[in-house]
Amino acid sequence: MKEQEIREIKKYSEKYPLEDYLYKEKREIFNQSRENLDLLFRVDNSKVISFIGAGVAKPLGIPDWEDLMKDLLRYARERFSENSLPSALPENAEKWPELAQQIYDRFKSSVDTQEFFSYIAGKMSPPYNTTTITLVKLILAINVHLTTNFDPSIDNAYRFLDFLGAHFKDTKVAKKYEVRYLPNFKPYQSENSKALIYYLHCGGGKDNRSYVLTKEDYDLFYPSISGLDKPSALEECFQYYYDWPWTIIFIGVSFQDTYVKKLCYRLAKNIEIKNKQGEVFYTQSGNCYSPKTPNHFWIVDSNMIEEGDFSIDILESFKNEYYICPIIYKKEQHKFLEYIFEQLLERM
Repeated sequence: MKEQEIREIKKYSEKYPLEDYLYKEKREIFNQSRENLDLLFRVDNSKVISFIGAGVAKPLGIPDWEDLMKDLLRYARERFSENSLPSALPENAEKWPELAQQIYDRFKSSVDTQEFFSYIAGKMSPPYNTTTITLVKLILAINVHLTTNFDPSIDNAYRFLDFLGAHFKDTKVAKKYEVRYLPNFKPYQSENSKALIYYLHCGGGKDNRSYVLTKEDYDLFYPSISGLDKPSALEECFQYYYDWPWTIIFIGVSFQDTYVKKLCYRLAKNIEIKNKQGEVFYTQSGNCYSPKTPNHFWIVDSNMIEEGDFSIDILESFKNEYYICPIIYKKEQHKFLEYIFEQLLERM
């Protein structure tokens, strides 16, 4: 590393003592998080994008996937006044798309399926605040966002900048952006350097949305996981950004969604195979080959560690098998995210 880069990192570390916010109860996990945090600030900022999960929107009063499924199940049982639906949500998250399919089919057989989507849309309207300061700082630091969320909190962060720009009569405050929905994600580069938001699990546009929630939807849009021999705009988009030179920061993501997790694994393996092919090809021709491997990052609350969901071996497997470097911060110290985005913004 160049001396100038070392001085810059040291300067930021002094201004933002980020290590103070890392999970320290298990030394091995702390050491790995610190190493991955240092690695994050060595990547090319212009190629950093975000992958936003449901955890980011929970402070707005929006349910995460588990709570949404519980609410949807409760609503459907009350709506149809019958016991054909389960009384409780399955503990295994892999079963949730099957339950969503069962609920959807029940609506389809009795009433307009639009009621199914309207109920979900209603749950996705933020009851507490339209956005958060964390999301505002995120969009200031990063210009491309992937999300499996259904809610508009990312859009609202950009609208907040529009409000500030109008209030202070300064057009430089606002940031222009474009929104992409299923099934039309291309082109992956925007005109006039606009920021991009990809709603990976939303289709139909802003005012007429449908959602990837049922088993049928997941199988259709994750064909490499379900075994369907069909192209998928969702997988193509995710594959484009998962490969080098892009760096993804996963925030508010639990990886309970096994389709997303399996796709990450598959994409990592595709990169590994591509590098092995390149190595063989270049070696045969007598040339040196330098594999291009991405470094992605998963910034996660230590609640998951304390609940026993992860061990050091599992965290290391994310780094080695998914190219995802975990950074574990202290329980509910979410301002850690803000400081990371501030630091990324200063380095732009």
